[in-house]
Amino acid sequence: MKKSLITLAVLGAAVALPQVTMADVKVYGQAQVEVASYSIDNVAPGGDGISVEDNARGRVGVVATEDLGDNLKGLAKFEFKADTADGTASKNSDASLTARETWVGLKGGWGQFEAGRIRSEYKYAGGVKYDPFVATSLEARGKGGMSGGAFGHNSFLTDSIAYRVKAGPVKLGITYDPSEDAGKMSAAAKFGAKKWEAFIALVDEGDGGNPAATSSPSKMKFGGKFKFGNNTITGQYELLDNDTGAANGDEPTILFLGYQLKLGKNVLVAQYGLTDADFGGVGDVDMLTVGIIHKFSKTTRIFGGYRSTSPDVGPLAASADVSVISVGLRKDFK
Repeated sequence: MKKSLITLAVLGAAVALPQVTMADVKVYGQAQVEVASYSIDNVAPGGDGISVEDNARGRVGVVATEDLGDNLKGLAKFEFKADTADGTASKNSDASLTARETWVGLKGGWGQFEAGRIRSEYKYAGGVKYDPFVATSLEARGKGGMSGGAFGHNSFLTDSIAYRVKAGPVKLGITYDPSEDAGKMSAAAKFGAKKWEAFIALVDEGDGGNPAATSSPSKMKFGGKFKFGNNTITGQYELLDNDTGAANGDEPTILFLGYQLKLGKNVLVAQYGLTDADFGGVGDVDMLTVGIIHKFSKTTRIFGGYRSTSPDVGPLAASADVSVISVGLRKDFK
């Protein structure tokens, strides 16, 4: 009798096993805390001092993949921001988690389809992938080296659908909000090999639900990456049209240049950014960053560096020179 029960249990497990292995669910995340010393020259007092913070690096996510057969997979992803330093996802909220990506999709030989809250093609073509200090106090976005904002290198596109495909050295992607009177769209094309790549990307913010709008803010950029030996050079150039109707124009440009040198487990980093505000030089921003990243392993690193952001008084920048020295620790898990 006991042998019969054992045999039935083994057979039951064997039958159930394929059903379990077909659905793959992975939990992953990142935790990071910096100790940063700020020096801010402003017309008003305050702003200087030491801060213990997590600059939007902390996150936790779940990815589900199911093999549907015939080279087709079902996909789902939920990723949330979680501040490692104070346990809240926003300074203005007590919420512990806020959404980053939340979508469902299908993947096959024809490419990948997604629907939901989706990453912007503009944000991840070059952009944040080119900045090893992204999501730290040393990052370039919003600091003179890259555009920020929901339609720049921050946030994600909501209520949207996306299609991405790779054909040899070419990668294409488009994200679109088909909602009536919305028209938000982001697209990118990348060409490359192991040692180099080049890309072009654009985003159109749509009319924001205002059918009377005659135009909409937009961005376009192009750039690339080149590796030789232990050296990596990155760069991108952004052309922005803020569509403010200003008489003297509101079409700033942003240049970003980066250099990385890998020495064993260390990566030396130098980055430069220049925002040309298109207001007769008033509002221009210069950014300079130098630092080092030491990787104990693929998932644990310590980093430190110095960033200086020097804006002129104007509509694109506050009247303050900001410098920060920061040391941080990051741990990934998956």
